Amino acid sequence: KEELEQMVHGYQTELDHLEEWVESIEDIQIQTMIELRYKERMTWNQVADEMGTVNTDDSCRKMVERFLAKGSDPDGSKKDDE
Repeated sequence: KEELEQMVHGYQTELDHLEEWVESIEDIQIQTMIELRYKERMTWNQVADEMGTVNTDDSCRKMVERFLAKGSDPDGSKKDDE
């Protein structure tokens, strides 16, 4: 039981860090798309509908994928290699 509680605590800590990271993303459009897709578990089509304007499911997906692939900090700057 204690081992399970430790695992749950670890997962909750990780989730808290991820939520803080998402909330710190300066590009509000990217932040919103990430929240809708991964937190609210919407499809890319639903994300595009929620975002409105001229966004398609593919454009939303590509914007988020590019942001994540860059290894960017929340402010959009590239992380330094450590």
